[in-house]
Parts: sequence; structure tokens; C-alpha cells
Amino acid sequence: MAQLRNKLAPDMQSRLVQGDASQLPFPAATFDAELAVHVFHLVAPWRQAIGELARVLQPGGLVLHGSHIRDPRSANVILRDKWHELVQARGERWQLPALATETP
Repeated sequence: MAQLRNKLAPDMQSRLVQGDASQLPFPAATFDAELAVHVFHLVAPWRQAIGELARVLQPGGLVLHGSHIRDPRSANVILRDKWHELVQARGERWQLPALATETP
């Protein structure tokens, strides 16, 4: 947050807030646009977090959600898969927080 704050122009009308995505500290219909990038897989109650985005969005507002599809041949995917393999070989379970609360 400090790094982002330092990058903001002094005249920008911005307020940075850190909090729980599943309980946003804003009144309903506060924002006309929202941005969420690579976050929902990290939030265990991700459905609640999406509900909070909807709650604080003004009618007709815009939500920008970013994610990417990984090429199975990319270094990122190869390293991630190897890491999963090593974790499982130790008898541990690998699961993203958002998936930990999912029911089949």
C-alpha cells in the first residue's frame, strides 16, 4: 500500500483502503467502477466477495475483472505443477483458499 501511495500523483483524488473483500467497508452503491485482478482464487468466501462488489457498485456501474489463461508449456505452469507434485509427495494437500470452502 505504501508503494502504491508513493506512485499516486499528489493531486489525485484517491483513497487507499485495505480490508476484507467479503466485508467491504463502504456503503451500498458507492462506486461507479470496480477493478478486481487475480484475487478471487485467494479469497475463501469468494462468492461473498463478489456479492460485496455488487453491493457497493452503483446501478449501471462497471466491473472490470482480470485473469489469464496459462499456456501449459509456460515456465509458470511447469514450475507450479512441479511445486504441486513436490507438496503432494510429502503427503500434503495443495488447494487454493477459494477452493477450500467449495463443496462438490
